[in-house]
Amino acid sequence: MWFWRFLRDHRWKLLTASLTAGIAAGAGLAAALSVLRVVQRSVGLAPPTREQLEEEQPETCSPLFRLLPALAQRLAWRQLGDGFPTPVHRAQVALSDDANAVEEPWTFFVKREDLSSSSYGGNKVRTLQHQIAVLEARTERRDPAVLGNFVVAGSGGSNQVLATAGHARGRLRQPVQPSWVTKDPPDNDNSLNMLATLSFDNVTTPVSWASPRAAALWSFLSPALRGTGVSVFPGGNPPAGVIGQLGGAVELAEQIEAGLLKDVDRIYLPVGSACTISGMILGVCLVRRQGMRAFEKPGFKIVGVPIHHASAAGHRLLALHTAGWAKHVPMSIRHTVEMTAAALVDLGGPDLLDDAVAMLVEGGVELVADAELIGAYGGHSPLSKQASELYDATGRVFSVDATTGAEKIEKPLWLCGHFAAKAFAAMLRDQRRDSDRGCGNKVVLFWQTKSHVLPRGDVDEWTRFRDEMPASCHRWAERGKAASSLRPADVSVETGPDGYRHLMSKI
Repeated sequence: MWFWRFLRDHRWKLLTASLTAGIAAGAGLAAALSVLRVVQRSVGLAPPTREQLEEEQPETCSPLFRLLPALAQRLAWRQLGDGFPTPVHRAQVALSDDANAVEEPWTFFVKREDLSSSSYGGNKVRTLQHQIAVLEARTERRDPAVLGNFVVAGSGGSNQVLATAGHARGRLRQPVQPSWVTKDPPDNDNSLNMLATLSFDNVTTPVSWASPRAAALWSFLSPALRGTGVSVFPGGNPPAGVIGQLGGAVELAEQIEAGLLKDVDRIYLPVGSACTISGMILGVCLVRRQGMRAFEKPGFKIVGVPIHHASAAGHRLLALHTAGWAKHVPMSIRHTVEMTAAALVDLGGPDLLDDAVAMLVEGGVELVADAELIGAYGGHSPLSKQASELYDATGRVFSVDATTGAEKIEKPLWLCGHFAAKAFAAMLRDQRRDSDRGCGNKVVLFWQTKSHVLPRGDVDEWTRFRDEMPASCHRWAERGKAASSLRPADVSVETGPDGYRHLMSKI
């Protein structure tokens, strides 16, 4: 009874307080989204320099420029990888984890983005080919906004931080400052990414979550907000990065047209910042618009797996990646598609927005976001670890010699718990269901995003890690264990670099 009397006597005060709190929360959210949009524009767009046009052959090298040649004069581009076009390999894996089961292995295909560069591959290479070239062009033109700090942010095991540091060497005059804002679960794959980043001589003054969280975050945001320096958005999500991923879809379409594989029913890939999947959606729409003979099967879809638990929960509960209101939320697929479609039009390309939105909301894109599969950001879920172990035990990848027709075993996939293994687990689960229903004969392609190469630069990364990174980072790295039998390693004071350097490739 007293509770109801309290509500009656104080109803106006409570209503006022609730409205005030709601307005404050709304204002805070609006401010946060505004800041993210400012940072997202930090890299920007720029035409190529004369030197870039003389040194590169974009119409020959870039699949996007083969389809839209006029774009080569309007968007800076550098060939960062030496493994393009990335091959499509045939792969096999058992569907059952029962060692006594007698069954034929399941066959699927892999787009080997992990082999895009012998120095550091993965999907980030396509993302960086425009971004680094744009920053190089803006620096050459003495744009004051890019002459300050060059900060790239990510979590403790970030592929984006490592890829940016590695591929910026020799291209950008500014040193790269890593900002590892959040701590991933302890895992050797994450520790090794941090160590590899510290091996490059263009990396300066690393900042980590061990600093006060506000300080670490400000180190990343301040260049863009001050207008002096560059904040490279997580995951390479700005338009220049997403446009790079359009080329991957065009390249796959060319391979399908050339008969290297049949037209596909499904493409599986992980979703982090939404850069890669958004570029692929736009790329599929461009391929169809240009009349190429690919992605034509009824029911074709891109299957994305949000690897962050918050992103996955947001999509489960509120359709974060596909709803109309999501176009205001950076790093949602809807926002990334709309932002990049507008940038493509500004560069003189076709308007793909209506086609891309229709594909996104009408079944051309499926997002697998259940909590059991996703687990926590930055590490394996039980299902992804199980799938990774099954691949380690039974998986094989093959290529065909163009001259003799003979098959040979290719380099295995690096199914990291941070990204690739979660999409792989979703693919296996879907295939098991399809096989049980008698419809398991689809042509399925796995988009392998994790670099096969773990690079090592000219700097003693172990000494630098020990001397420059705080004790909490040391403890975090030592707690991380190898999740794959294909990549045994130990990061600890006891073993030092001898425990892990066998996995690194000197570049």
